Amino acid sequence: MKNEFKEELIKLATKSQSEIGMNENNVKYKFINPFLKCFGFKEDLDFEHESQRNSIDIYIENIGKHRIVIETKAYDKNLDEFIIQLKKYCDDKRPILAIIANGKEIRFYSPLSKITEFSETLLYSFKRVDLGNEDIILRLEKILSKENYVNDNIDDNIDEREKEIKVAKKEIKLIENSVIEKKSAIENDINDINEQITILQHDISKKQQEISKIEELSLDEIKKTENQYCIIFKNKENKILSGDPQIYIYTKGAGNSDVLEEQIIPVIKLVLKNGKGFFNTACKEIASKIINKKTNKPISNRSVLSNCTRGLKLSGNDDFLKHIEHGTIKEILKMKYNNRIDLINNEL
Repeated sequence: MKNEFKEELIKLATKSQSEIGMNENNVKYKFINPFLKCFGFKEDLDFEHESQRNSIDIYIENIGKHRIVIETKAYDKNLDEFIIQLKKYCDDKRPILAIIANGKEIRFYSPLSKITEFSETLLYSFKRVDLGNEDIILRLEKILSKENYVNDNIDDNIDEREKEIKVAKKEIKLIENSVIEKKSAIENDINDINEQITILQHDISKKQQEISKIEELSLDEIKKTENQYCIIFKNKENKILSGDPQIYIYTKGAGNSDVLEEQIIPVIKLVLKNGKGFFNTACKEIASKIINKKTNKPISNRSVLSNCTRGLKLSGNDDFLKHIEHGTIKEILKMKYNNRIDLINNEL
């Protein structure tokens, strides 16, 4: 191709939408007509050629033994909507090449191809803005240069392009099959992992059941030990309290039940009612109501506090209050005052 025609193709590629124009005639005369001239077609163009009661926008015949059908559409029309129309013209005229274009895109079809579906005979689809590309120009020359039609080389060039397309389709099919195989393998892996998850979840469930059984057995053991020898204090959920378990050893027989009924239980009730911070006040309040038979005076609040802590073999105020909070104080009282269990149950 001469340099002047290459320069013209570059100009066509760089034209703006406004320079081309929006309607079909603008596309025909400002884009396609100068485009065809670059490949040697000038006086050969038959505009609005009649076909099946319609008119082909541009028809070229008697170029060797070949014909070309060209349809132009408005600048931004969707070319897919006009492929059937282009096929009808091709069925009537039997051209070797069919072209359809708007202001943005130009497509080339091979109507004499052995492929049944017309849309599948597409040889090329180029954007107008890419027409100045050297590789695209070389490809266009093979299928559109007038010289190739006159010298009867066009059949071979189109055959060459169709073979190239077949190779491309095979490569694409291989890629698609590879994707399908890889996807299938990954999906199988996912299914295997899900099965493993199901098995693991079942195993986890079994282990959790084993834990529950162990906890139940341990509680039975704890209760037997408590009843036989000592108490390992637990909270309301029967979980062992934090820190080292403490063993409380009591001598056989019952403690002083008056202390239980008159001091310890009333103090516990006041703490439950008013909170842990009320403990010292509760001891004072209870002490003021109890008369020492020897001195005929109220007992000291220290005596009440001591009966609530050391009297129950607890380490101090915090230990006493902790057992009230966790509901284990009743178990301590029952071990200490084993002859007043009904009282303890009724009062607390």
